[in-house]
Amino acid sequence: MAAQVTELTFLNHLAPRFSIPVPEHLTDEASGAEIRGALARWNSKALVKPDIMTGKRGKAGAVRTVTDYAEAQREMKQVQGKEINGCLPRTAYLVQYIPSEMEIYTAITYDSRSLSPAITVSLAGGMDVEDIEDNQKITSPVDVYTGMGAYHAGE
Repeated sequence: MAAQVTELTFLNHLAPRFSIPVPEHLTDEASGAEIRGALARWNSKALVKPDIMTGKRGKAGAVRTVTDYAEAQREMKQVQGKEINGCLPRTAYLVQYIPSEMEIYTAITYDSRSLSPAITVSLAGGMDVEDIEDNQKITSPVDVYTGMGAYHAGE
């Protein structure tokens, strides 16, 4: 079985190790002064997210936008106790909101035709990218032994 990591583990441990740029973030252990300072730096807008090993967090209503300290504290406590797909989060964390000009949606699913995982990529969609029209997405099987190389992405 492949190793699985939550987004918070990625942000705290893997991204720095491989010099991958990520948004600023704070765990639930951050002090009030740290949260207030971060919100000031982030133009009073952040996301509260659950640290959980499951997908569809946004669809479950567990990703929340906050604009001040009191709201951040309240939402972090609520998200920590919210069951998502039968699982409870280990914790919740605050992450910098970064506006985007373009969004690319992805999903990793199992493809019964190729008997392998498949990655779906689209500029349309959102939380249910795997359910949009075929002409608005690209789905490519991923070989479990060799993975996905840069040349696959170019196709």
